[in-house]
Amino acid sequence: MASHPIDSTAASGVQPARPGHALYSQRQIAWSSFLGGPIAGAWQLAVNYRRLGNEDAFWGMLFAGLALELAAGLAALLAPTDFPNRVIPGAYCSILSGLAWALQRRPLATHVRSGGAIASNPRSLAVASSSLVATLALAVAADEWLPVRSWNYVASGENGVYYEGGASRADADALIDRLEAIGLFEEATGVEVTLRRGGRAVELRIPLAGGAWDDPEVVAFFEEIRPELGDALDASRPIEIHLCNDWGSTRRVLR
Repeated sequence: MASHPIDSTAASGVQPARPGHALYSQRQIAWSSFLGGPIAGAWQLAVNYRRLGNEDAFWGMLFAGLALELAAGLAALLAPTDFPNRVIPGAYCSILSGLAWALQRRPLATHVRSGGAIASNPRSLAVASSSLVATLALAVAADEWLPVRSWNYVASGENGVYYEGGASRADADALIDRLEAIGLFEEATGVEVTLRRGGRAVELRIPLAGGAWDDPEVVAFFEEIRPELGDALDASRPIEIHLCNDWGSTRRVLR
């Protein structure tokens, strides 16, 4: 008579050992990516792999996360000024959430069935927060130490104008004179306007604080001075004023 192998664990009624580690869920990975950037979500995916005993996949996922972080940063730099702000974060969050579902949903389900725990939400949030702080620190350091655009900046007291994309030093000087005459540079300090002559229009980017781009009086003021600024720049093309937040992201465009 043929013999059949018997699962000794099942026969003895002994339950398999409960995993001693916790894994991150797909939802936690998606939220971490949204809050802390691609590297936060990729780190949690990588940690899952390490805790599952796959060291090669741990390093592969870390490198993939770094590549996605760089790609997202480059896309943000090269995107048109009127490009929707939510598209890039939405894209990398979807990618990392999809990777979590495609690559780790079965190991995670097995882990949970075996009595394994899901990582706590505070721990997941701590990963995202650490990633966000590190990213902001690198951005501040780069802005402080890298000589980006230092060659095309004209200062006016504590204010100034960056000029690029076909705009000249004479354009920047003319713009400063008109902004001082209007009183914008007199009433504010630390304002750095960006002037760009593009193929479609002359673009001015003006940073505002506290959601002022939604204040009707502020919008009306910039609408009123827009033709005057165009005259100062002798603009043959339409002039656009982009009202931006402190990070330079366009919140309202006046055409």
